[in-house]
Amino acid sequence: MADHVQVAIIGGGVVGCSTLLHLAEAGWRDTLLLEKNVLTAGSTWHAAGNGGAWSGSTLITRFMKHSLALYRQLEREAGQPLGLHQPGSFTVTSNPARLDEFRRQVARGKTLGLEFKICGPREMRERAPLMDTAGLVAGIWDPLHGHFDPSSVTNAMASKARGLGAKIRQGAKVTGLSRENGLWRIEVEGQDPVLAEHVVNAAGQWAPEIARLAGSNLPIVPMLHQYVVTEQMDEVAALASEHPVIRDREGSFYFRQERNSLLVGPYEAKPLPWMTRGIPPEFGQELLPEDMERIEDGMVAAMSRVPLLERAGIARVVHGPIPYTPDERPLIGPHPGLPNMWLNCGTAIGIIQGGGMGRFLAEWMVEGATEWNPMACHPGRFGDYATVEYTTARAIEAYAEHYAEVPFPGLEGRAGRPARTGMIYDQQKADGAVFGVVNGWERPLWFAPEGVEPVDSNSFQRPESFRYVGAEHIACREAVALFDMSIFGKYCVTGPDAARWYERTFTGRVPKEGRSTLALLCNAKGGIMGDFAAARLAEDQLYIVGAGGGEGMHWDMLRSDLGLDVQISRDTTRFGVLHIAGPRARALLGNLVAEDVSNEALPFLAARHLDFGLCKALVIRVSFSGDLGYEIHVPTEFHRALYARVKKAGKAHGLRLAGGRALHSLRLEKGWYLWGHDVNAEVTPYQAGLGWLVSLKKDADFPGRKALEAAQDPDQSLCLLQVEAQDSDCLGGEPLFHKDAYAGQVTSGGYGHFTGQSLAIGWLPAPLTAAGTRLEVELYGARIAAHVLKKPPFDPQDTRLRG
Repeated sequence: MADHVQVAIIGGGVVGCSTLLHLAEAGWRDTLLLEKNVLTAGSTWHAAGNGGAWSGSTLITRFMKHSLALYRQLEREAGQPLGLHQPGSFTVTSNPARLDEFRRQVARGKTLGLEFKICGPREMRERAPLMDTAGLVAGIWDPLHGHFDPSSVTNAMASKARGLGAKIRQGAKVTGLSRENGLWRIEVEGQDPVLAEHVVNAAGQWAPEIARLAGSNLPIVPMLHQYVVTEQMDEVAALASEHPVIRDREGSFYFRQERNSLLVGPYEAKPLPWMTRGIPPEFGQELLPEDMERIEDGMVAAMSRVPLLERAGIARVVHGPIPYTPDERPLIGPHPGLPNMWLNCGTAIGIIQGGGMGRFLAEWMVEGATEWNPMACHPGRFGDYATVEYTTARAIEAYAEHYAEVPFPGLEGRAGRPARTGMIYDQQKADGAVFGVVNGWERPLWFAPEGVEPVDSNSFQRPESFRYVGAEHIACREAVALFDMSIFGKYCVTGPDAARWYERTFTGRVPKEGRSTLALLCNAKGGIMGDFAAARLAEDQLYIVGAGGGEGMHWDMLRSDLGLDVQISRDTTRFGVLHIAGPRARALLGNLVAEDVSNEALPFLAARHLDFGLCKALVIRVSFSGDLGYEIHVPTEFHRALYARVKKAGKAHGLRLAGGRALHSLRLEKGWYLWGHDVNAEVTPYQAGLGWLVSLKKDADFPGRKALEAAQDPDQSLCLLQVEAQDSDCLGGEPLFHKDAYAGQVTSGGYGHFTGQSLAIGWLPAPLTAAGTRLEVELYGARIAAHVLKKPPFDPQDTRLRG
């Protein structure tokens, strides 16, 4: 007879046990954890257990902070040691270019309640006596960094969850997953099946196997990692206090004290993926044979930095697989396309992230939304293009550069590219495009003029491409620029209930036929999960356009079953999008079509099909540049031909090809917020100044309505800032100060080439958002003056935009 539970969690590692505990603490105690072997089998038991509270991702940093606090709490509650050690760490570098990286980390840490300090060789020698600082430029001190016993903290969470009523079944191998009368039926080898309302896949490196049982795939591959533990040494035993953890960026290794021994883990330049097509079912708490030759370079570097290692005997080599996703971030949230199937897997650094990952997913499941913006780890950030081959290529690159890569602004990964290309990719490449990646799509960042190599330069200051991006920007303001926006997510909604569907999905009112509007999609807490351009093409037909980076997540949210008579299709690849913007855009459009495109005939936000001769295409009069502009949504088969025609006709109007970086700087001049950066799940429409897009008078109950009814008078909001920066501009994450006190943070920034101003969007308490408020922003170690602008510097009256 089948057991029935509210939640079944598959996987008994640190993440699975954390999820079980946090669900139980939130009141969901009819839960069952299924582990095919014993708790911590897999990657947890053999992990080195290192971890601090810093990641380049804000969301993952929050996971790590929560894990540290949780593990300390568990140790206090247990009344006995759980192997928690926090001697602090130095991340060291011999590369002067990393100093700005360190300065940025110090600044961003302040926005997250973390204190970091940049130290010179002398101070590092005093705190880390086993380290040779020769050749080092600096190190960054993290006082929270340390290491933990993976088995102890995992079992402590499991024990506490049991005490709250949760159940754990070890030796329970899942062999099947299927839907049965609205529930998940879980087949367990040699045992009765389990019926669950919700299933959480927390199976670590086995997560892809579990997903395949449900007819799906996950972009996770195991990568092999080794660390070495030395024999005990008198010099280590004689240390007055525990030695700090050392992470050497150029040497690409970590080093720490392990009782009276030393532990070293290199990240080799030529790593090995393992069993990418499926892990053997019998594999559990095993290790692989040592392969010292593969990590020889890392060990040599470690011996150079820590000379005592040269005399150390090796006690053991730990060699095992750890799961990697293409971007080295976990998959957390609803499994795309599978109802009530949740993912909490894919972390390569699970011990320090796992406590927070469990808290995050439990909140999402119980409350319907999370306090934190989920996009960095949302499973929908990948699509079908993330095959085993793609994931493996990206994982190899991520592993090899885990320490070695300098995280310059705008740095793009190289492996696995190109994965997705539009119909005009080769033409854009011939036109000098330098590409970035969004959701697997290649899209132009900027165009190199003739004679300029189409390659990005890396710098924390304004890069070489700054001048070329500026020229694209100026062309948009003075003539006309052509952008390719085909990476937009595109959705068609048809049927008698199309208007009712709109009003029950978005916060605002459905547009009239032949018109478009900005539409907001919120979560249960009122946070903005996406912004869209919505065009009503007929009484029963809507065309919805959203951010390409959110397409996977949005697709699941838009097709939620509302019991209405509508058909929703995902049409991203059916249409290309050419966008012309600038004062000459109307004249150019008039040369391409026979219809009247005057302001009276085609006003702002109009949406209608026009005849371009070779085909008809939907034209929406809207522009993220903040200038006069038109989006041309053309059937894919005509995309190439129309691109050529627009370029040819544009010559008489001074047309210039432009990329995403120019569009970014253009929208800053207009003071427009960018979803995923300024606006996200942590920001309500009222905090973003978009309350006019929320209709609380309509009868429809849309996601987040109740939360928004109580959030109309926010105590924090976004505003536009002018920054007195000279050589570098804000990126996002920089702290803001008012009268020397921390006040808020920058969400995005850049340079307005037309108005000649460094600009930023700031998140501030309501009393500080008044125009003229004087602030300071910490930018690469210096406090830079800034002030709140009353109006955007470009076209504050919308004369160009609507004229």
